[in-house]
Amino acid sequence: MPEEISIVIIDSDKDVRYSLKNMLRDIPGAQVRDESDDPRVGVNLVRQFRPHIVFLEISSPAEDHLNTAAKIVEVYPQASIFAVSSETKPDVILKAMRSGIQEFLKRPLDQDEVVAAVRKVMRRLQTQGTVAGEIITIFSNKGGLGTTMIAVNLAVMLAKSCAKSAAVVDLDLQFGDAAMFLNVQPTYTIADVARSYEKLDQTLLRAHMVQHSSGAYVMAEPQQAEEAEAITADQVGQVLRLLRSMFEYVVVDTSHSFDERCVETLDLSDSVFLVSALELPAIRNSKRCIEIFQRLGYGRDKVKLVLNRFVPNKSVVVEKFEKSFEYPIFWRIPNDYGSVSNSINSGVPLIESAPQSPVTVNLRELAYAVCRRGPEEKVEAEAPKKRSLVKLLRR
Repeated sequence: MPEEISIVIIDSDKDVRYSLKNMLRDIPGAQVRDESDDPRVGVNLVRQFRPHIVFLEISSPAEDHLNTAAKIVEVYPQASIFAVSSETKPDVILKAMRSGIQEFLKRPLDQDEVVAAVRKVMRRLQTQGTVAGEIITIFSNKGGLGTTMIAVNLAVMLAKSCAKSAAVVDLDLQFGDAAMFLNVQPTYTIADVARSYEKLDQTLLRAHMVQHSSGAYVMAEPQQAEEAEAITADQVGQVLRLLRSMFEYVVVDTSHSFDERCVETLDLSDSVFLVSALELPAIRNSKRCIEIFQRLGYGRDKVKLVLNRFVPNKSVVVEKFEKSFEYPIFWRIPNDYGSVSNSINSGVPLIESAPQSPVTVNLRELAYAVCRRGPEEKVEAEAPKKRSLVKLLRR
């Protein structure tokens, strides 16, 4: 169950709004996000805050208010709508229920009835529970190897091909461009989330994300590079833990350095896809990464080596690559410069821009491989202990 039950109140009577807020203060976890005496403004508040509960005035003539209820259902169908009304006519109550209203509370409001209705929603959410999601981080300590391409397309494949709830998080905080790869225009970024850190919950976090047409959600990078400086490792960790409770898969694209925020991300990840290529600089850097990961305590069950831009006729080179690493290659993504370049430049994911491309087929298979891992294969790890990376690297 979410830590808080968010609520929006839409009622023209300020005394009713005041009384209702007083009643809700006695319910632990119930938080009134905002209120309005204007139904049109109220619908926009629902769109903005995505509340669990909406208290909505139903007065004469009832039709206008019932139309408002229908708009709320259209904007955010997950909200439970509670009617607050002096109407007692059976036909009005019946129409209210048909318009999507779950509870009909009569004026003057009875505190016991209000509390009982709110607690019913709380119990339902508790029964539903939260998602035990998986965090997959796509990492390379060398730029230009395609980590963002892999991250955004894997998230889209998980959402569209595997019908899983998925999010991609751009934690390349100064030079990220995941939103551009998907041609989405975020209103908010992770910098805005960091500024709301103290009151962060599932509802607020989702409101700060933008949804791609595939169904995948995007947590965008800061619009200004200097905004990254104010984002802390603790804030990054809180965001990722919350996202894990909201989505089945959280795919993270990180920066290419082992700063505190990146290490926090790697610690929380269930899997780290270390991206490399059959090029000497990439091989050298990947080998260094694996050594650092081993010293951080990450095993082969967590760190997966992924070759990007793989050319099949280099099998002998691959054998030498694996031997020098003493590390198995988990996945090989074929080279298809034309399809990938067109996808990036158009902001259209590969599954839509080049559905038959070898790289698209390959990444779809990677998404299937990720989804096929059953819960029995997932081992709960102890919470990672905080440690100084600088001291660790000096050992």
